[in-house]
Amino acid sequence: MNQGRASVIYSTPASIRWLVDKDRVIVVDDAASLSHVLQGPDAVIWRSLSLSQDYERLVDLMQRIWGMSRPDAERDLCATLERWTERGVVRKEIRAGHG
Repeated sequence: MNQGRASVIYSTPASIRWLVDKDRVIVVDDAASLSHVLQGPDAVIWRSLSLSQDYERLVDLMQRIWGMSRPDAERDLCATLERWTERGVVRKEIRAGHG
């Protein structure tokens, strides 16, 4: 029996809003009265995700922009998303696969 593969979904809590200011993204958590300034790769990733780019396309974009290998791009993207999860900027949900 094939149980499928679990998928990970990242989303922003309802209390999160953001704005783009030149080359940075300012993320504000109204519930916690906190703000986070994302610059460089973090700003590129945030803006790309806000445009609904899927995981594969974002990894491809990171490879092209920063000239990195696919495994390095995947590792950097996962580390960024985990860091944002720890800060409360995004939520992580693991959904069981169906087979």
